Amino acid sequence: MSTYLRLLAYLKPHWRTVSATLACIIVYAVLSGASVVAVSPFVRILFDERPATAEGTADESAAPAAEPSAGDDGAGALALPERVSGWVQEGRARVEGFFLRGDRVQALGRFCIVLLIVFVLKNVFHYAQTYLTNYLEQTSLRDIRAQLYAHVSELPLGVFVRERTGTFISRFVNDVSVMRIALVGAALSLVRNSLLIVIALAILMVASWKLALVALLVLPPNAVLIARLGRRLRRRSGQAQERMADMASIVQETVSGARIVKAFGMHDFEKRRFAGFNTDYFKSYLKVRRLQAAAA
Repeated sequence: MSTYLRLLAYLKPHWRTVSATLACIIVYAVLSGASVVAVSPFVRILFDERPATAEGTADESAAPAAEPSAGDDGAGALALPERVSGWVQEGRARVEGFFLRGDRVQALGRFCIVLLIVFVLKNVFHYAQTYLTNYLEQTSLRDIRAQLYAHVSELPLGVFVRERTGTFISRFVNDVSVMRIALVGAALSLVRNSLLIVIALAILMVASWKLALVALLVLPPNAVLIARLGRRLRRRSGQAQERMADMASIVQETVSGARIVKAFGMHDFEKRRFAGFNTDYFKSYLKVRRLQAAAA
C-alpha cells in the first residue's frame, strides 16, 4: 500500500487533469444510470393500452405515493422511509409525466430524442475520460523514466559490474510499462466502478429494496475474493517481470558477445538457454493473465 501511495504522488503536479478526469467519470456514471432508468418509461410507452395524457399520467403516477402512509401495520417496516419514498414517487411522476404526454407516437419520439442526447453525452464523456486517463498515465510515466534515468546515472560503478545490462533495460522498458495500469488506470477504474455500483444499488433500492439487500449481501465476499486475487496478481506480475529481465539479459549478452558465440560455436547452447527463459516467461505471463481474467 505504501508503494502505491508513493506512485500516486506522481499525480500531484497534474491535479487539475485528475479533477477533470474525475468529473468526467462522475457524469459518465450518472448518464449510465439514466440510460438504465429510461427502460421503465420506454416499456410504458410501448405497452400502455390507454392513451397517456399529462393529467392522467400525473394522477396514476402520484397514486402509489400515498400507499406507504396508508397503513402502519409494520408490513413495510423495512421499506424506504416515508419522506424518501415520497421524493422518489414525485420524481418518478415528473419523469413519466414528461415522457408520456400526448399520444403514443409523440411520446415515443420525445423519448428517442432524449435517449439519443443521453447516449451522445455518455459517449462524449467516456471519450474524455479515456483520453485524460491516457494523458495522465503517459505524463506520469515520463516523469518516472526521467527520475529513474537520473538515479541510474548516479549509481556507483560496482552496481553496473554486478548487475546485467539486460536488467537495467528491462526496468526502463517493461517494468515502467507495467506501472502504467497500476498508476492511473486502477485508481480511476476503482472510482468509476464504485460510482456505478452505488447508482445501481440506488436504482435497485427504488425498484425493490429486497433485491438491493441481496446485492449488498453479495458484495463483501466478492470484495474479499478480489483482494486475495489482487495480492496473488502482484506477486505473479513481479515474477513475470523477473523472467522478462532474464530474457532481455540473454539477448543483450548474445548480441554483445556475438563474436565469442560464433568463434566457439555456442549457437545451440545459447538457443537452449534462451528457450528456457522464454518458456518461463510464457508460463508466468499466462498465470498473470489468468488471475486478471478471474478478477475482472
